[in-house]
Amino acid sequence: MTKLEEYFVKHFKKVVVNKYQTTDTPYMYRHPDIYNIAMKAQREGKKCFYCKPLDPANPYGKYIECEPIYVYKCNIELSEEEYENLTKEIGE
Repeated sequence: MTKLEEYFVKHFKKVVVNKYQTTDTPYMYRHPDIYNIAMKAQREGKKCFYCKPLDPANPYGKYIECEPIYVYKCNIELSEEEYENLTKEIGE
């Protein structure tokens, strides 16, 4: 494992940002699309489901089912210089 890979494993965490839970009893999500997707997932026996806004600029609009969306969170603060060094090393 390279030094950069070790750094990422140690300081970055992969997080799902669009995961919703289903329950044994119907849970009323405030958004009707999310509620409908939750009921469908519950009927299929799933414990969770993934959805996102059809238009990312309008989070209150229509929602659709999708695959998990991941972001990476850093558990330490990086200075501008550290960030630039990291991104430079990744780019190579």
